[in-house]
Amino acid sequence: MTKDNRANETKIRELIENWASAVRPEDIDGILAHHSDDIVVGKEKI
Repeated sequence: MTKDNRANETKIRELIENWASAVRPEDIDGILAHHSDDIVVGKEKI
C-alpha cells in the first residue's frame, strides 16, 4: 500500500467513525456534517 493510499484510508476511516459516533446519540448535525445541503433521504428533503 502506498503512502497516499494509507493516508486516504485513514481519512475514510475517520469520516466513518465520526459519522457512526454521531448516529449513536442521534446527532443530526453530526450525521449530516459531510452531506450536501440538498440531500434527499427517502421522500423528504432535509
